[in-house]
Amino acid sequence: MKQLMVVVAIGYLCSALPAYAEWADPSAAYLCDSKTVRFSMKSIMETSEPDQGTVRREPGYSSVYTDDDFKCDVGPIHVRANIVVDPPHETGTCAGFTHTYLRSLRVNGKELFHERTFNSACDSNPELYKIEVQQRGARVHVQSCYATWAWEVGYKQTKCDEIDL
Repeated sequence: MKQLMVVVAIGYLCSALPAYAEWADPSAAYLCDSKTVRFSMKSIMETSEPDQGTVRREPGYSSVYTDDDFKCDVGPIHVRANIVVDPPHETGTCAGFTHTYLRSLRVNGKELFHERTFNSACDSNPELYKIEVQQRGARVHVQSCYATWAWEVGYKQTKCDEIDL
């Protein structure tokens, strides 16, 4: 009887432990909105099971699935981006993740990002996960934010850099 109680207790404790999704897939999506005069690029984190850390594409945003060159012209804002998407591989460091790179991101002719990883789930260091470009009065305001990502948490923003062009 004592052994049965131990087995039941272990089973109860194991059922209380958090369960993690089987996979997570980091990617990106962007918005070019003429109504709000804004460009935005945000991280997405799809998971195989519902999880607090799952971050879906917001309405109006376009997902970046493959290498892409795009432009966004809204009001005084002119964004040019060259994005490289490296799909998951069978072997190698962080092989199971999609890797998104900003080969170049220019706002009004000024290169803000060059050969920069975007939304990397491969590292515990804060990574670029959000870019917002919008008109503020006569200026173009750029905010770039960095975060870490974890199961059952999602993105935890660590800092944002802001400049006016």
